Amino acid sequence: MRNARALQRIAIILAVLFALSLLPVMAVAFYNHPRADDYTYGAVLRKVIDAGQGLPEAVAAIAAYVRSTYARWQGSFSAVVLFTLQPGVFSENGYWLTTALTLLPLLLGTGMLLRQLGKMLHAPRTTVVLVFLSLMTLSIQLVPDLNQAFYWFNGGCYYTFYYALSLMLLTGTLRICTDGKCRAGRTVLCMALAFFIGGGNYTTILVTLILLMLLLLALLVRKKPAWRQILLVMVALLTAFAINAAAPGNRVRAATI
Repeated sequence: MRNARALQRIAIILAVLFALSLLPVMAVAFYNHPRADDYTYGAVLRKVIDAGQGLPEAVAAIAAYVRSTYARWQGSFSAVVLFTLQPGVFSENGYWLTTALTLLPLLLGTGMLLRQLGKMLHAPRTTVVLVFLSLMTLSIQLVPDLNQAFYWFNGGCYYTFYYALSLMLLTGTLRICTDGKCRAGRTVLCMALAFFIGGGNYTTILVTLILLMLLLLALLVRKKPAWRQILLVMVALLTAFAINAAAPGNRVRAATI
């Protein structure tokens, strides 16, 4: 009992310190502004807004730009869609949201996965919270490039955000495996998320694919029926990955560089 109370006190102290450590990170965000590729991709939607056009025209413009980029520069189709939606498009003063839009999904994805692993390992909630706070404090404060991770929308969106999505996907697949029932809705949601991730950066795709393959192999060895749902999620990821990798723009970009 004493150990449990001591851990709770430590968790509270770490939570306060973690919250305080985020204050300067967010404070700097209000001095942030679009730069580099933010202007290139953001111009697509900005032209629609300046012309006074609506949602149908915005969707059409983004779709056309994705097709053009796919043919001439890169195949990461879902990422290009996100690039065109950077907050500075709507307001120069709104670019600070870049930090929130990359930091909050990271916290959410990590929390979801640790919570699920805690349930599977029957770990006390306090232990899970301590691991979460320690991991997030180190991950944020010691990140190799704070600018690329949380302040530049194009870079943070491409890597930090997709990494967070992969954590959410892994959480969903683990829940499918441990639920004991066939949850069609959860499977479809995981497939949609896997397809979206497959249209992003290759690092996240490959790491996620390896983890899903290991999970599938474990289910097959233990003869668990959930392997069918995990296979469907893998197929969705592989399909998007194939579309991504087959883009003519990848060859154009490689030849250019």
